[in-house]
Amino acid sequence: MHAPFCARRCIYCDFAVKVERSPDSRRWLSAVGAELQALRAQGIAPLAPALDTLYVGGGTPSLLAPAFAAELSKLLGRSRIANSELEWTAEANPESFGAATAREWAAAGVNRVSLGVQSFDPRALQWMGRLHAPGDARAYTSHTNHMTTTKATWQSHVLSHDSHMRSHDSHMTVT
Repeated sequence: MHAPFCARRCIYCDFAVKVERSPDSRRWLSAVGAELQALRAQGIAPLAPALDTLYVGGGTPSLLAPAFAAELSKLLGRSRIANSELEWTAEANPESFGAATAREWAAAGVNRVSLGVQSFDPRALQWMGRLHAPGDARAYTSHTNHMTTTKATWQSHVLSHDSHMRSHDSHMTVT
C-alpha cells in the first residue's frame, strides 16, 4: 500500500509523493477504504482471506497518525491479518518514528519497520536533503533493534527495550 506523504522531497526520489508534514490520516484511510470497496464491487483482484505479507510504503507512512495502523487493520478485516506468520512492514523515517509510534504499530500488528536511514555521514545527509542527523538516526534505529517476525515477540522486545535483540538489518543502495 502506498502512503504518498513526505516531509520533504529527496533529490533522488522518483516516487509519486505529496510534500506534507502532517497528512490527514483519516482522509488517506477513507481513500484506501474506497479503493478496497471498489475492488470488491468489481470483483477484480480480490484480497486473500488471510494475508501473508502487508507492506505499507511511501512516501513516509510514519508521518500518518500512529493510530493509522489499527484503523488500516479494521479496513482490511482483522481476520485477514490474524495470521501469526503475517509479515507487516511499514516504512518510517527517523524524524517521524519513535517509541510511541512503535508501540501503536505493534499493537495493530506491524512487526517490521523499514527505517529510511540513507547515511550516517552528515555531508551525505545534507546533500540528499534528509531531515535527520546521524545521531538522530542512531537513536531511532534502537526502536528497530527489537524487530522480530512475530507480533508478540516484537511487542515484548520493543516495550522492554531489550537492546541486544536484533532479528536482522537490511541494507540497500538507492541509485
